[in-house]
Amino acid sequence: MTKKNQKILTKFLVGIILLAIGIYGQSKSSGDVKLDTSQSGYYDVVSIADGDTITVNMEGKKEKIRFIGVDTPEVYHGGDTAPSECYADQAKEFVASGIDNKRVKLVADDKGSNRDKYGRLLRYVYTHDDRNLDELLVSEGYGFAVDGFAYSRKAEFLNLMEQAKQSRKGLWAVCGIDYSKGYPEVSK
Repeated sequence: MTKKNQKILTKFLVGIILLAIGIYGQSKSSGDVKLDTSQSGYYDVVSIADGDTITVNMEGKKEKIRFIGVDTPEVYHGGDTAPSECYADQAKEFVASGIDNKRVKLVADDKGSNRDKYGRLLRYVYTHDDRNLDELLVSEGYGFAVDGFAYSRKAEFLNLMEQAKQSRKGLWAVCGIDYSKGYPEVSK
């Protein structure tokens, strides 16, 4: 190979390397973070915190899972926390009975984020017979549809919540509902 060809080849390789570095840097700085869907699949349930949060054994690691698109009343966990909110125990029991075999299918939502602000993995949670617990919690009045962040089934969940409200299902029949923060929650 001649010196002229070596220089051309060297310039070409340097150009390719710089182009690759530029593309990599642009993708990192654009904030375009891909959703990690590798953790979709079937997992054993370790515990149920309340109607919208469970812990699963994910390949030997305990991982907290926050149900996508639903917010249920908070369960009392002892200590200095307030007592359980209206319908919290019923929502937790509904999830426990739906999980019955202690195994759930977790599915990511490509429109939303991968984790919430508390570091919990955000997933749709399905029973052993493929029923979506997130959807059932909203449609049966055990919790509220979340409107504060993006997820692919948001419009559907908000509609299901409105139907549950109109039918006075679950917490809509027995709890006081407070809208003072711009979203529904059970009255304290």
